[in-house]
Amino acid sequence: MNGLEYIRSTGYWKNALSSIEGIAGARECVFSEGSARGMRAIEVYTGSGFEFTVLPERGLDIADAKLFGIPIAYIPKMGVQANAACGAPGSGEFLRNFLGGLVTTCGLDNVGSECTIDGMFYPMHGRHTYTPAHHVTVERFWDKDDYRIVVSGSVRLAALFRENLVLRRRIETALGQSKLVIEDTIVNESGQAQQYMLMYHCNFGFPLVSPDSRMITNHKRAEFLDEQSRQLNIDRHRFATPQSDYKQSAFTLHDPAGQVVKSVVANPKLGLGAYVQCDANQLGSFTQWVQLGHQDYVLGLEPGKSTPIGRKKAIETEAIISIESGAQHQARVEIGVLQDREMLEYERLITEEQK
Repeated sequence: MNGLEYIRSTGYWKNALSSIEGIAGARECVFSEGSARGMRAIEVYTGSGFEFTVLPERGLDIADAKLFGIPIAYIPKMGVQANAACGAPGSGEFLRNFLGGLVTTCGLDNVGSECTIDGMFYPMHGRHTYTPAHHVTVERFWDKDDYRIVVSGSVRLAALFRENLVLRRRIETALGQSKLVIEDTIVNESGQAQQYMLMYHCNFGFPLVSPDSRMITNHKRAEFLDEQSRQLNIDRHRFATPQSDYKQSAFTLHDPAGQVVKSVVANPKLGLGAYVQCDANQLGSFTQWVQLGHQDYVLGLEPGKSTPIGRKKAIETEAIISIESGAQHQARVEIGVLQDREMLEYERLITEEQK
């Protein structure tokens, strides 16, 4: 019996606690040094041992995530950086500014390599993660027997004479849960139809990802994203030890075996796994990214409305999304951590769906 199970088993725990914040809640704080100095952070903890950090100045993206102090998310060597440290997202700067973390949102202007179209520059993976959110709120409240924690806000992509798109984000978890749900609403507040792209760059690192780990999804078909990945021809389900000369690979996954897209990376020796799932009708694209280099050791599970082919190619192949003036598009992603039997059961469900 863990601590939270014991607390709940007493039957009188609500009367014994002075404040629920001692078990679950959210702390709002500010980084005080280094490249993140001056940036706000919202640290969420659920009482299950699951905790994660939301960054309002980085588009309400999610940096670190842990279970019982064990890191789940990948944090790159640059660490967390404020927008002032990142500078303009110009040519080649993405590799110095990548947040990594549990979620980096790619879009809304671009997903994939940087490009210039009609004189307008589109940085690699777009401007969302460099854009501060506004109207940020942190709610903690009882919903019958559930104590819920909700972080919400809006991120605007706009330019004079051009688009005016708003992504309204809601991140929710609850007491005792080892998962979170991101619910995004993309709204076109401009006077004409607009094109956009969207992908959730969900990043998992060591020790969750290791040669002891395996990764499966409920997709029936996979193909290499590009020629380099095809030539490397790696096994996307298994992971090597870190290699000094490793070249990244990416796959696009197709035909999920159900309405719900399921993916999991599981490490049986560690007794932990992490899953990403979404609605196939809302997020019809899924990309797997594998990078197993020295100090760059990461697995990306990336649902989206777009694959990372870049805006220019997306327009050329008519793969880009169009949203009418005043219209709203929805996207929901669930990310969670699994222990032992939960992990094995989730893998079993995926295997059964694939048959």
